[in-house]
Amino acid sequence: MPKFTYSTNKNYNQHSSSRYSNESSYYFIHRETSIDILNELINYAIVTTHYTLDTEDQLQSRRKLSKGTRIQIQFVCENHPSIIILIETLYLPDESSPIFEKIKKLCRTIFSNKHRIFAWGDVEQQLSKFYQYNLFNEDDI
Repeated sequence: MPKFTYSTNKNYNQHSSSRYSNESSYYFIHRETSIDILNELINYAIVTTHYTLDTEDQLQSRRKLSKGTRIQIQFVCENHPSIIILIETLYLPDESSPIFEKIKKLCRTIFSNKHRIFAWGDVEQQLSKFYQYNLFNEDDI
């Protein structure tokens, strides 16, 4: 996999973390992510079986529930550097776009039955705020 970051500010520099002697590559996933990057991540997700998950919310007014804004997923690999994707749900493309379909396929690949997801707390509860974006649903988790 190429080691670079694609972000909304068009910064193509690599961001690495060497905390455990393995470097990690970060990918920001949103409406400007290329199909090629998404295809590479899907292929990597097919052969990866373990993931860690974290989500972030945006606080709303007192009467509204918080809104899911980011899904962070780490591809945990034993012999290769980890990949971390940050799905920016407030910056997704239109649902009819090919990019959206690839992001959806990436999510469904990661959340397939044969894969293990590790998270603080209940994975289904963490992801329930993200069903509104139509990247996956309860049956996919």
